[in-house]
Amino acid sequence: MPQEQQCPICGRAVSAQARYPSYVCRNCLEEAPPVNRDGKRISYTNVDASGGIQSQIEGSADWLQGPDCEPICYVKGRRCRAEEARSGGVVIQVSYKLLGKDGPCESPTRGKLGGNGQARIYGRLDCWSAVNAVKAGVTYQKHRVFFKDEETAVASGYRPCGHCMRAEYKAWKAAKAVAGS
Repeated sequence: MPQEQQCPICGRAVSAQARYPSYVCRNCLEEAPPVNRDGKRISYTNVDASGGIQSQIEGSADWLQGPDCEPICYVKGRRCRAEEARSGGVVIQVSYKLLGKDGPCESPTRGKLGGNGQARIYGRLDCWSAVNAVKAGVTYQKHRVFFKDEETAVASGYRPCGHCMRAEYKAWKAAKAVAGS
């Protein structure tokens, strides 16, 4: 197992934590404390020794617990999620929104494939066609989705990209032709 991993925000080397693959380093949290979507500072702590997490928004005396707790926060503009650490305390990880066969889900690990929710196509994250579409404007970005893996993309009803996943696209097209005849 690697001894180090990188903070997903600043790139600093941090201790490797398999359970927390995208945890935000202490330096980032000190330089830019977590804020909510309105830009108000948000603090987190454990409810008590038996567990649980609670949040407090700047300007409020109330600690929010359970379903009222606001786990989503932003650190240096990156969407993150606060959660109870296994041995107590709170860990904040960058949060990625992935699409699964049952709908959207939060993940501490980045998706391996990207796609277009409108066209229902998936492909590599470095696909020139998708990169150009993203650069062209916000219309494509509104429909951008991410998948953990190819199996999830297929189970969600997406087809492979004909540009960056040529072999997979040809196999999909051939299977579609056989099914249609």
